[in-house]
Amino acid sequence: MPETFAGILNCIGVNMVRSGQFSDGIEHYNSALVHVNDEGIKAKLSFNLGLGYLRWKKPQQALDWFQRSKTYNPEFKKAEKYIENLEQRDEHDKESFMPNELENEELSDEVMSDLAVNFDADSGDINVGTGPAPLFSREDDIEVV
Repeated sequence: MPETFAGILNCIGVNMVRSGQFSDGIEHYNSALVHVNDEGIKAKLSFNLGLGYLRWKKPQQALDWFQRSKTYNPEFKKAEKYIENLEQRDEHDKESFMPNELENEELSDEVMSDLAVNFDADSGDINVGTGPAPLFSREDDIEVV
């Protein structure tokens, strides 16, 4: 049950960050982290925190979270790419770096969720289960928890 709750908090965080409510989105990601013990899920949430800070134009905090993501999952290739890109830029360039610069990257199956949270707009139901989460588009690298 705690991981299901974390998935819901992640979903809320994603939507808040996408709508420009960065502080609230970051808070939801952090709250989700409290509810999970699985290292793989912590890696995904940490990655999402990195993306949130990057969209908020806070590249140093983003880099910190991408690096933390790699500590939870050393094989996390998407986090590695963001770390490499951020480390290669000087401070001026970091301000303009946004996630869509990696838009041509082939998204892996990691975008598919361990715990999918699906929202049915017609009924207002939230369904939790395994499989893909259609609520999220593949236009960016966001991780579904």
